Amino acid sequence: MKGEIILTHFSNEPDKIEQIGSTVYLRKNIEKVEEKVDGETLEYWQADEEKININEVDFDVNINDKNLDDYFEWARERRKKEEEKRIAENRYQDLVKLLKEQRKQDETIDDALELIFEEEGLI
Repeated sequence: MKGEIILTHFSNEPDKIEQIGSTVYLRKNIEKVEEKVDGETLEYWQADEEKININEVDFDVNINDKNLDDYFEWARERRKKEEEKRIAENRYQDLVKLLKEQRKQDETIDDALELIFEEEGLI
């Protein structure tokens, strides 16, 4: 899923640009979908969606129909980079955990070897 466009479903036709609180939702490729499920026809709207939290950016967000694509692509790239960063951080934490476990095992082996050497009178 990394870097893919987020597809969101709606019961009513969504706006291209919608602000709720500090989050601005950007939507492209809005289309009405009909789907047959168990003999019934379901209708819903779907759109590619990205979002910008205006409290997390250091510029004025002034989105309109003319620059929607630019903001959409910027938000998508930012989300992809954040996902990659989160994945890298998780991998780093996993590696640190693994190294700590390995260090404990090494200490246990060292302790066992020391005990054997003492019993054998080698130290």
